[in-house]
Amino acid sequence: MNNLEQKSQTLWAKFSRQNQDRFWPYYEELLDNAKARQVRETKIQVFNPSPPPQISNTPPTTIYYSSNGRKKLNPFPYLFSGLIFLFFLVHILDQSGSSLHESSVIVDQDHFQEIALRDRVKWQEDWLKTQLTSTQLDDYRRFMHQTELPRSKAIPKFIKQNNLVDWSQSPINIHSKIEDDKVYLLFKAGEKSILYGKYKGKYQRVTKIGDKYGVLDGEETYEKYGYNTPRIRPLSKVYQASLELAFNQHKVVHKKDGYYIVDSFTQKAEKVVKGGEQAFSIRLVIKKIKG
Repeated sequence: MNNLEQKSQTLWAKFSRQNQDRFWPYYEELLDNAKARQVRETKIQVFNPSPPPQISNTPPTTIYYSSNGRKKLNPFPYLFSGLIFLFFLVHILDQSGSSLHESSVIVDQDHFQEIALRDRVKWQEDWLKTQLTSTQLDDYRRFMHQTELPRSKAIPKFIKQNNLVDWSQSPINIHSKIEDDKVYLLFKAGEKSILYGKYKGKYQRVTKIGDKYGVLDGEETYEKYGYNTPRIRPLSKVYQASLELAFNQHKVVHKKDGYYIVDSFTQKAEKVVKGGEQAFSIRLVIKKIKG
């Protein structure tokens, strides 16, 4: 019991109707002292609170007893934690593997695109050189030496400046049949017409010797004479594939004084002005020669 409680009990013991006028002032003083003390204790608790009791979050460990009476821990919590860790580890490795695979795919695609562009530029340059005279070839070499453009842009610029035809472009009609694509691959730069046939399930170039058509298939050795000769396999069916110029599906012919567009209906020829060569396309035309 504190001092205020003792004073209040003593004061109430002396209370009577005769002395109530003297009682209430003392009682109010005790109330004010009690309120002041309560406020002071509250401030002390706010600025210096007692730390809350610590409650452990660790689940209780279940203890098992072996047959010999020794204690052993429950293995299931450890097994569960191990499975969770293994799951996250596999997930991380899978994500890393996917990212690595995507990166390798991107690198491979860029590599193949670079190879395709390089082959395309070489194919265009090889075709261009077959059209040039010795003087034009010197001009081309001088132009390539002086220009700062990459070859993929410099070669088309030279073709345009000299009003030449880009024979290296793919024919506009080869994608209609798979066979046409395979036949076009048989062409070499500068060739506008070839003979071909099918041998052992593949399209191959055909050689004409005299009045016979055949496919080169290795060599034959004549020990008696000491030399080798090409082995030719005759074919029953032979075709001729040609590259022709076209403009809006109309045939284009080349004459001494320039290029002419032949109307498909009237067969009238109209001369092409200089610079119009850039609008020409290439068509693959196939005709049967034998069989």
